[in-house]
Amino acid sequence: MVKKWHWHQSLYALRVLRHHGLGEVCLQMVFRAVVVSRLTYALYAASAWIGFITGADNQRIEAFLRRSKRCGYCPPDLPDFVQLVGEGDERLFTRINNNQATSCATPVSDDTAVQSVASST
Repeated sequence: MVKKWHWHQSLYALRVLRHHGLGEVCLQMVFRAVVVSRLTYALYAASAWIGFITGADNQRIEAFLRRSKRCGYCPPDLPDFVQLVGEGDERLFTRINNNQATSCATPVSDDTAVQSVASST
């Protein structure tokens, strides 16, 4: 069973870190590493489920990000949720596109297939 993630727990943890002397830049790094990655589900799977969230869900996510910006936990130039997901999609597509040698989606030419069959026999 997957444990439900509560956003207020993350804000509380960031508040405790700030109280213990963690600087704003480090808080923002922790926010991006923990909260943003969890929020967008590592930025890769989010594109699969973003179409299923309601407008109210999207507003709650945006309100959470605005509150985090206001508290100084995330940088003020952090894009909105939909842009974060789009950037994640773009990075994934670029990585797949630039790594054609190991991609299973890479088409194999007839010459390559004949050479690999000939070398295995």
